[in-house]
Amino acid sequence: MTGRLIAIDGTVSAALHAAARALRADGYKGARVSEWDASRIFAELAEADDQSVPSARVLLLLYATDLAYRLKTEIRPALEEGRTVIAAPYVRTALAFGRAAGLRGVWLHNLFSFAPPANESHLITHEGHLAASHHVGFVEAASRMAGHAQRGLSHDRVLQRTATFMKKMRQR
Repeated sequence: MTGRLIAIDGTVSAALHAAARALRADGYKGARVSEWDASRIFAELAEADDQSVPSARVLLLLYATDLAYRLKTEIRPALEEGRTVIAAPYVRTALAFGRAAGLRGVWLHNLFSFAPPANESHLITHEGHLAASHHVGFVEAASRMAGHAQRGLSHDRVLQRTATFMKKMRQR
């Protein structure tokens, strides 16, 4: 691959979008932005009439499937053309969510081992809430879907724990 892959990871979708816009304005003008749910699998899940609640493990398997789709249809083709791709979010968002939900790090790293490493990586940690966004990101959606089912954790607690794991990743 001859292009450049830039990963932006974090817990708040609006902050990820703002960071991607900022990168495009600051020297990556022609960059393609690859966002989660390109496969529309989460949109279909949200629209399903079924009232069953997927576990965090199932949501991460779906995220990995969506990321594989993004890699095949958006990211790798652009990289092979020599373009820059901004993936927002990428792998570390899912890793932090999985750890927050109580999943083992080894399982998570094995799950996402297919994803190529980014040439540049940004972790966006955000305290508080940004202005309401029409776009809900993976962590926000997954914590709503699985939050109350995971070890008795509320939606807010899963978000909080994900942010904590994200900060730990920044320190490494």
